[in-house]
Amino acid sequence: MLRFPARSIIPDGMSNGLLIYEPPSRDQIDSYLSKVEALSFQLRQLEERRRKIAARIRAFECRYIPLIGSRYSDLEDLRRKVESAWRAVRDRKHRIDAGEPESRALVPLAAREPEASTFRPSADLRSLYRELVRRIHPDLASSPEEQGRCHEFMAEAGRAYRTQDTGRLQSLLEQWEANPDRIDPIDPPSKILWAMRRIARLQSNIQEAKTKIVSAENSAMAQLMIQVEQARLTGFDLLARMGELVDEQIQQAEEDLTRVQAALENLDGDTTRVVKINAGDLEEKPFRTLATDLY
Repeated sequence: MLRFPARSIIPDGMSNGLLIYEPPSRDQIDSYLSKVEALSFQLRQLEERRRKIAARIRAFECRYIPLIGSRYSDLEDLRRKVESAWRAVRDRKHRIDAGEPESRALVPLAAREPEASTFRPSADLRSLYRELVRRIHPDLASSPEEQGRCHEFMAEAGRAYRTQDTGRLQSLLEQWEANPDRIDPIDPPSKILWAMRRIARLQSNIQEAKTKIVSAENSAMAQLMIQVEQARLTGFDLLARMGELVDEQIQQAEEDLTRVQAALENLDGDTTRVVKINAGDLEEKPFRTLATDLY
């Protein structure tokens, strides 16, 4: 913990004399503490707003997932199968057209070997990471709350190190050094410093909360929720219509998969033209987006 003397005499390097250090006044301290309280109140309001938005989205998801989500997952699975089968058709056609025997053309291409890891941290990155870990290690925490914060910093530091993000590691180190919890506000100077650091952290947390609110409000699920609520005001059940549409798309995807698999099984040099026509129809037919032009 950092502490300061209440009143002291310090050397004046400019005049070779002595200066009397006067601690901050009560009014100055109260001004800083008032700002801390005001920012704390603003942050609590933002966090409450974010919790309400998240609760609304979760409640909507509880309606959406049983009606649409599971069927949409089935549709995406079918889409992947159709795409995979169509790639195989194209591959076999290209290999047959290249003059390979049918027996070889029916052999799938070998899977690509996974690329070896290219993680090579620089000396500066390793040094910065080790310094940060040395300062934020949870074993050095003086309270359960501080220990929890240490674990959060350690996890974030690990991610930054793995992605070789030197800037993020430096930012984490600076944030840790500016931690107001490292100051024991037992006297006026330390109270001022604590308040200044607390204000900086609150301002950062406020900006982060605002960003999260905007992100939640602009998320795909939130936008769909708004569309559903607006449609309901006019008596239109958008979720029910989406359910009907996704069922139609599932049926179409199943037919597409059957057709392309049949083409894949029967492919040879004489039927390439027919397969190309059938599969080309598959390739050119886009899947419709569920919430497009419904309301």
